Amino acid sequence: MAYVDLTYYTDNGGKAEDYSSAFAQRVSDLVDSVTFLAVQRFNLEGTMLFDRVKKAVLAQMLFVVSEYGGQAGWESDEQMKSENMGNYSYTRNEQGGRGVYDGLALVPNFLSILAPVIAIGRQVGC
Repeated sequence: MAYVDLTYYTDNGGKAEDYSSAFAQRVSDLVDSVTFLAVQRFNLEGTMLFDRVKKAVLAQMLFVVSEYGGQAGWESDEQMKSENMGNYSYTRNEQGGRGVYDGLALVPNFLSILAPVIAIGRQVGC
């Protein structure tokens, strides 16, 4: 499920022509991966933590549009170098020291916005 719809995207600074449901779903999938599926596991929709999830998706989408021109450019960026550590892939690229998750560049505050959601998602056995 995409956590951001067209209305939310355009109401918060995005342009309608830059939005696609597939793009929103891809970024939402990234959030699910980073947060260990916390939204689904702990039914966070309608909570203030879900607002943070939506803000992170919006920030990432706006970053991708401004830096890479959209989803295709972001997913095919050849300048990114990553190192895998177990199930995780974190690194920085050579330009600007941006964070990377699973080979994809992240908006600099992405993990900070999601920090409380990530903490909840790390709970084991729930």
